[in-house]
Amino acid sequence: MDIVIYANNNIKQKHTPESYIILSLKTSLRERAAQTYKWKLLMEVALHSPELCEKYNISYRSSVVPIICFATTNFYNEINNPQQRGMLKFFDRSFIAKEIIDFTEDAFIYPLSNLIPFAIEKLSNPYVQLSLF
Repeated sequence: MDIVIYANNNIKQKHTPESYIILSLKTSLRERAAQTYKWKLLMEVALHSPELCEKYNISYRSSVVPIICFATTNFYNEINNPQQRGMLKFFDRSFIAKEIIDFTEDAFIYPLSNLIPFAIEKLSNPYVQLSLF
C-alpha cells in the first residue's frame, strides 16, 4: 500500500500541492523496496534526462518530484542483510516499525514514530493530510 501525504493550505480551492510525500508501506523487503525505488528513479530520469526520456518514451507531466519514503515492519529481519539495508539509502527517508537498537541522529533508517515530524518539516505545514492508494 502507498500513502500520499500532502499539505493543503487552501482547503476551499483544489490544486496540485507544491510538495508531497509518497510513503510505500511494505511488510518485508523482498523485491518490494526495488519496486518503489524503480519508480523514484523513473521520476528523476523524466525530470532531469531529456535524452533518456526520448529514448525510452518516458513522460512525467509535473515539475514536482515527490519525496519518496519507504516504511517496513521488518517482520523477517531483512534489515540486517547488507544488500537489503543498502537499498534503503536510495529513498529520501526510510522508516522501520520495530525498535532500532543502534539509532543515531545521522542514521538513514528512522523509527516510524519520526514520520509525522518529518512530514511537517518537509511540507512546511503543521496540517498534513493523508490519502491511501
